[in-house]
Amino acid sequence: MGTNEISHIDVVDMEGDDGPGVAITLALDIADPATAAEFLPEVIEAFKIECHDTPRASILLISILGDLSAEEFVRLWRAAGEGDEPLAGYLAPMKHADVIQGTAEGKLVSSASLLH
Repeated sequence: MGTNEISHIDVVDMEGDDGPGVAITLALDIADPATAAEFLPEVIEAFKIECHDTPRASILLISILGDLSAEEFVRLWRAAGEGDEPLAGYLAPMKHADVIQGTAEGKLVSSASLLH
């Protein structure tokens, strides 16, 4: 089995239907979905660090390469972040917090929102 890792983190200015925004993007390689729950605290911590460093961020985009669906990622994120008040505070101002699962070829496999 491979390891799960954060392959890329970035902050980008974006223009959307509801105006300009600043997005935090996290690209994840999920080589071992069976251990994804143990990996989620690392992802959440990386997100919180980026939010602290980028207080005007209003968009979170998480992309997954691997066999973990976006819906399952959201379920694991919510379980790992339960009771985490700083996480809730950083998510509260987000206009969008979307998770997409894709293939190496760029095909969309699944998508879900962390906000709903």
